[in-house]
Amino acid sequence: MQHPGSLPGAAGVVACPLFSLVDREGHGYTGRFGFPGPGPLCAVQAVFRRPMRFTLIDRIVSLEPGARIVAVKNLSMAEEYLADHFPGFPVMPGVLMLEAMAEAGAWLVRTREDFAHSMVVLRKASNVKYGQFVEPGQTLTVSVEIVDHSDDETKIKARGMVGGRLTVVGRLALGRYNLADVHPERAGTDEQIRRQLRELFALLYHPDPEFAATARE
Repeated sequence: MQHPGSLPGAAGVVACPLFSLVDREGHGYTGRFGFPGPGPLCAVQAVFRRPMRFTLIDRIVSLEPGARIVAVKNLSMAEEYLADHFPGFPVMPGVLMLEAMAEAGAWLVRTREDFAHSMVVLRKASNVKYGQFVEPGQTLTVSVEIVDHSDDETKIKARGMVGGRLTVVGRLALGRYNLADVHPERAGTDEQIRRQLRELFALLYHPDPEFAATARE
């Protein structure tokens, strides 16, 4: 993990998966989800017995389907990565702020299309800029709006705020597809993933009009 200010602030951030743990060929991704390397589709089924190894959105407080979403992330000292980022000065890594915006955007996309796609992936992040740190005990409020929605990609603008001060801002492109697009026999897996994502959404969505109104300011 890097210091927020040291992350790329322009186009070219490497695309990575969120909520989608396999590619179109059914291979598992490596990286922060803990896979040792490319693996078969069963990796997804194993993970989705528990919907996520972690999620960076604690609550969705406002949703305007097809337009805008507001979500919050409460940073706790209990999160293990803070022991190393940084020793004696724990702050949320910039890449996880970006991930929180991408996750919020994914929920906005899914509710717009009634969970039509099991896979939503981060294809591109551009003009990402960081302001202040997010420290344990603080709440990161993420706001996302849809800019453009095409057949297989949604462009969004997103920002994160702490106490009314800008923490992170950027524009993201999210791709959407189903495993069955390439492998029709995997339609059942798509349905399983969509069902579990609906269940997770039901746990996260708790509207708070007053909180959402404050996030607009």
